[in-house]
Amino acid sequence: MVPATHFPGEARGGLPDLQSYFHLSGIKRHGRHLTPPSVGCMKVVIRREFIGISAADNKLRLEKRAQLQQQVTELETIHKRIGAPRVWRQLNAARLQLVAITLDRAEYAALHLRHSYYVGCNRCGRLLAKRLRAHYQKVEVSSIRLPGGPVVTSDAQIASAFCDFYRDLYSAQQADPGPSLHYLEWARTVKLTLDEAAPLEAPICLEEVISAIARLEVSKSPGPDGFSRDFYKVFCSSLAPIWTRPFNNIRGPDDLQSFMLDAAIVVIPKPRKDPEECGFYRPISLLNGGSGPGRLYSGLTVWRQHEAASAHCGQGETRGAAHNVA
Repeated sequence: MVPATHFPGEARGGLPDLQSYFHLSGIKRHGRHLTPPSVGCMKVVIRREFIGISAADNKLRLEKRAQLQQQVTELETIHKRIGAPRVWRQLNAARLQLVAITLDRAEYAALHLRHSYYVGCNRCGRLLAKRLRAHYQKVEVSSIRLPGGPVVTSDAQIASAFCDFYRDLYSAQQADPGPSLHYLEWARTVKLTLDEAAPLEAPICLEEVISAIARLEVSKSPGPDGFSRDFYKVFCSSLAPIWTRPFNNIRGPDDLQSFMLDAAIVVIPKPRKDPEECGFYRPISLLNGGSGPGRLYSGLTVWRQHEAASAHCGQGETRGAAHNVA
C-alpha cells in the first residue's frame, strides 16, 4: 500500500474509509483470514479509492494551473503599466509555480510512455506486438449478427454466416437481364474462322510462359503460397520450362491441381459501419498460387482469347479480362 503521506492533503479523504473497510471486514495483518471472495472485494475497493484520489488530485491540479495562468496574465498587465520591482517578483514566482506544474505533468507523461512502450525494451518485438494487438482488435471479426437477430461468436458460425450471405448475394436474380441477354444474342452470331481459332488449340510454348511472367505486375502481395511475383520474375528462366509441360497436359477442369482452384476470402471491415453485419465488410478473394501457376495459366488462356476476339470487337472492348488477370 502507498502511505497516505504520498498523497496531497486534500485528496486523503478516502483513506480513512478504506481503513474502516478493512477493519469492519475483519481483514487482519499478513492476510491470515483472506479468502478468494474477500480478496476480490478488497481489490475493487482499493481500485475505487485510488481512482477517486487520482481524480481529485487531477482536479486540484487543473484548478491550480488555471488560477496561475490567470494570475500570470494579470501580473504581466500590471507590470507593463507600472513596472514595479514588487510586481516583477510576484510575476516570476507565479511563473515558476506554473512551470513546476507543467513539468510534473510532463514527467508523468514520460513515465507513462516508458511503461506503455519501452518496459522490457530488450525484447525488440514488444513495441510492434503492442501496436499489432490494437490493429488486430480493429480488424478481427469477433461476432456476427445472423438475419434472424441472434449474435454468434464461434469461428465456425461466423464463417457459415459469411458463406450464406455471399451465396445469397451472388445468386440473387438480376433485376433487368435484358441488356445481358441482348449482348449474348449478338455474341452468338460472331464466330471465329478456322485460322482464328487455331491459336486457341495450339500447344503452349515456352515463349508464351515467359511473356505471361513478364506481364505480371510487381509490388503485389504474395498469395497463400508465400511467393511474390518478383520471385517468379527473377527465376523465370528456371521456372518457365518446368511449367510449360504441365500446362500442355491440362485438357479440362478435372486436370487442374486442387491447389490451383483453392481460394481464401478475407473480409475487411468498412469504416464507421456496424462490425456485426456481414454486409458492412469488403470481401477480397486470394487465389492459392495467385501469382504462380494458377495465375499464369489463366493469364495464358485469357490472353489467347483476347488476341482472337480483338478482330471482332471495338477498341477497348477486350481490355478488361486479360489485363485484370495479369
